[in-house]
Amino acid sequence: MIINAQKLNESVLLHGRTLLADGALWFNWSCSGFTLRFRGSSLKAAFRVIPDKAFAVFGPQESYDYPCIAALADGGGEPLFRQKLEADGEYTLFEGSEGEHTVRIVRLSENNKGKAGIAALTVDGELLPPPEAPKGPRIEVVGDSITCGYGNETSQPGFATEYENALKTYGWLAARELGADYSCVAVSGCSVAAPTWLPGIDDFHAMETLYMYTDKPVESALGRSALTPWDFGAHPVDAVVINLGTNDANEVKMNRFSKESVDAFHEHYGAMIEQIRRLNGDGARIICTLGPMDYYLWDDIRDTVADYIARTGDRKVLCRKLGGVISFTEGSGADTHPSAATHERMGHELAALLRECLK
Repeated sequence: MIINAQKLNESVLLHGRTLLADGALWFNWSCSGFTLRFRGSSLKAAFRVIPDKAFAVFGPQESYDYPCIAALADGGGEPLFRQKLEADGEYTLFEGSEGEHTVRIVRLSENNKGKAGIAALTVDGELLPPPEAPKGPRIEVVGDSITCGYGNETSQPGFATEYENALKTYGWLAARELGADYSCVAVSGCSVAAPTWLPGIDDFHAMETLYMYTDKPVESALGRSALTPWDFGAHPVDAVVINLGTNDANEVKMNRFSKESVDAFHEHYGAMIEQIRRLNGDGARIICTLGPMDYYLWDDIRDTVADYIARTGDRKVLCRKLGGVISFTEGSGADTHPSAATHERMGHELAALLRECLK
């Protein structure tokens, strides 16, 4: 039985922000994907892959990033299939005994580091109705490389998608602890506003221009001029966690800690809170966090949130600082990023915070 992308989009339980476009179901945000049920013993997928040119700060670099995905089967926490997709083609996602199976396809590496879409699925039996959505809260985490899990499976320097595991990130782990539905909107290097000091950077690294769309990076890669807004009304969340400010600190530092650069951060961060509130409605909690790397702008985030609350009376917005890296016991990931051990501890921290906020 072959299921095309359109039918697939209608017949599975979707997770995170996915996009049906150009004959494929694209899932590029960390931990996005879908869960399906089928009766049979084999599941295969025909993938479309778009590599992204690796970003180099100094000079040209002719190398490319390719997406990594995984398949979890029948409630298991460890992937039965995990692979970097370096070309279009058919991949076997699951092979097992004959019977009813539940398989979750999940994106392990981040958006902006290679695009992945499924044009068709093939099962050697029949597709069954999808499972029900989780009964717990609905959580979205908005962030940067920390939230993506940059280098959380290696201590070696440099970036490689195969060492970025979204299933070992603090957001996913917190959601799993709470039995929550999880969505992630994050890319490495992301700031609230696009940096002015770094040559060659694009606005994919500005959350204020990413957040309102379903998947701006893949639509740009496909050459689509009209971007698809995310349907916030159809996908309400109970809490939006913002973990941005680490990369914004670089903007302030490279502008010699000028008052103008700090004031600009206040302006953009406040506008982002307003944007997230407007798009998600009055019911969602907005939790402004920072950590575990560079806390330079923490006081500014706290002051901006206090100003916003005083101005609007919005009492569903709060600030919390996440604990820093404990290198002696947790080690570190690539390029001083948090390790899987740090993510695990942060996941418990975030779960406790969400429990407190959502009770």
